[in-house]
Amino acid sequence: MKSYKTVSAPGEIEYIDKKSRFIAYCQPVTTEEEALGFLNNIRARYRDATHHVYAYSLRDQHIQRFSDDGEPQGTSGLPTLEVLTKGDITDAIIVTVRYFGGTLLGTGGLVRAYGKSAREALLAAKPVEKVPCLMVEGRIDYSNWGKLQAHLLTEGLLSGEVTFGADVVFPLALPADEAEGLKADLIDRTNGLICLQDMGIEYFDKPIEV
Repeated sequence: MKSYKTVSAPGEIEYIDKKSRFIAYCQPVTTEEEALGFLNNIRARYRDATHHVYAYSLRDQHIQRFSDDGEPQGTSGLPTLEVLTKGDITDAIIVTVRYFGGTLLGTGGLVRAYGKSAREALLAAKPVEKVPCLMVEGRIDYSNWGKLQAHLLTEGLLSGEVTFGADVVFPLALPADEAEGLKADLIDRTNGLICLQDMGIEYFDKPIEV
C-alpha cells in the first residue's frame, strides 16, 4: 500500500465571469465507470447548459482524460486536468457546467475561468493524503493518560474518540513505515504501562493543502 492524494467529499462552487455562469463539481471516484456515471448525471441535471467541461484522473492504470466540450481547444478541459495534476490528485473528477452570458471571454479568459472554477471545486472537496497506517487500540490507566494525551495530540496520532471506562482506551493511526518505532517510543514513554493491540492496516485521511 502506498500513500496517494485525492478528495474526501463532494465539492461544489459557483462562479460568475462577465455574466457567464460556471458551476463546478469535484467528486471522488475510483473507476472510469464511476467517473462517466457522475459526468452523465451532471449533463442530465444541466441539459440546457452551453458546455459540460470535465477532467478526471484515476490511479487504476494511471488514466487521465479531459474534454473541452465545444470550448476552444486547450481553454477548458486541459486547465481543469492541470488543477488535478499540479496537486497530484487522483481518483477524482471535476466537471464544470457553463451557461454562456453573452460576452466572449477570449482564450485567456476561458483558461482563467475554468482553472479558477476547477481549483475552487477541488478545495471544496477537501483534498487529503491517503496514508497507509497501522490502526492500533491503546489502553492505559488514568494516572498516566494526561502526559500521554499531550504527546499523542502533538504528534497527530489519535484517530478517533477516546473512551473512558476502567482504563482510558484510545485509537491510534500510526504511519505503516514508522509504526514499530512509534510503538516502541510509546512503550518507553509510559515505562511499559501502555497496552497496544494491532487492528490492521488501513488508509487514514490526512488533510493537505494544494
